Amino acid sequence: MQPGPLLLLLAACQAEPVPTLDPTLAQKYQASCAACHETGAADAPRAHDSAEWSRRTRRGMGALVESVKRGTTAMPPRGMCHDCDDAHLQAIVEYMIAPQ
Repeated sequence: MQPGPLLLLLAACQAEPVPTLDPTLAQKYQASCAACHETGAADAPRAHDSAEWSRRTRRGMGALVESVKRGTTAMPPRGMCHDCDDAHLQAIVEYMIAPQ
């Protein structure tokens, strides 16, 4: 049996999967980011909330990573992940801005 046009259309329209973090980065996210970015504490944009991230993502990934490195408003420099390098920070930001 061949797939019908509706099934093919639905398969083509699937959203991109949410990026996952490898176990080391997931641990860093939980230890340094989740307390604020899962709850919205201190006006942190909630992870996977497109509306809360839209203003920030317009500036581009480079600007977002620089904000994390410098710290911003209530977030301390590097988001308190002092052993995160720039690639770690970018991967964590990409994870947080991805819609679920």
